[in-house]
Amino acid sequence: MRLPAGMPAATTDAHPGGAFSIAFSNLSSGIFATGGRDHMVRLWDTRNIKKGLRALHGHTGDVKHVAWAQRILIVWHLPPWMALF
Repeated sequence: MRLPAGMPAATTDAHPGGAFSIAFSNLSSGIFATGGRDHMVRLWDTRNIKKGLRALHGHTGDVKHVAWAQRILIVWHLPPWMALF
């Protein structure tokens, strides 16, 4: 099914205050991670976007960058003076 231009395929309220970053896994089709203003990293599967796979707690600030390296999810926190936006 083709969606009209500008129409999202799916939405979720995963990160109160908004999400900053998204990164798709390079090894697992449909798996991705998001980082947000709520100090959380969340793992998702595109086949069931309404229910996340896992929420990773423990960050003390906004999660502005997530990335995958092989089978590892990398999350880093930049000091404010290094922030790009």
